[in-house]
Amino acid sequence: MIVDDEPSQRELLRGFVESFGFSVDEASSAEEALDRIGRDPPQMVLLDVRMPGMSGIEALGEIRKIAGDLPVLLITAYADLRQAVEAVKSGADDYLAKPVDLGELEDEEEKKQQEEVAKDFEDLVKQVQETLGDKVKEVRVSHRLTNSPACLVTEEGEMSANLERILKSVGQDAPTIKPVMELNPDHPLVGKLKGEEGERFDDLTNILFDQALLAEGGTLDDPASFVAKLNKMLLEMSV
Repeated sequence: MIVDDEPSQRELLRGFVESFGFSVDEASSAEEALDRIGRDPPQMVLLDVRMPGMSGIEALGEIRKIAGDLPVLLITAYADLRQAVEAVKSGADDYLAKPVDLGELEDEEEKKQQEEVAKDFEDLVKQVQETLGDKVKEVRVSHRLTNSPACLVTEEGEMSANLERILKSVGQDAPTIKPVMELNPDHPLVGKLKGEEGERFDDLTNILFDQALLAEGGTLDDPASFVAKLNKMLLEMSV
């Protein structure tokens, strides 16, 4: 079971775990996860530490009461020693820094294939980066996505976008973190993007960015512009 309030992180982890032939259940909060674990315990839990409501550390204590020695891996955007020690003391089986680096677990053949795909998409990645400008820190190809054409993530050690929004909503100062946009090279929309140019390329690029932003819980600066671009694209595709 993957427990994380960020949809993009759940999808990244789901795609990787499913690639090994495992079925995956998801929960967007600790409370939802505890309810499901109580009814039907999974084989393992990947549990985000920082979530609205009950934290992962608190949920871990409840999991131990419900399911005993169920394996639990805690995941957080804050890879500091203090929190790692706290997680282990709380009964976690291991501790992973967020975003989770899944590349180390892939075999050499997979890495070689992915490097070839990344090279094939170099020009597209550069174009998308230029189109989005300062909206993103970086654009890169991802092989962890399954159903989505793109997602937004933060670098290791940086505050997640969701936590940034939570802090600002309660009046706390929080730095604005530019996300990294990851593209799914196997998605039809990304494939279509390779064949576009000019205004159509810019519109589709911004649509993919806005969709990714909405998927991870963000809000659009200009919803009307997003709707207009989307409607225009749909009309052109229907002709």
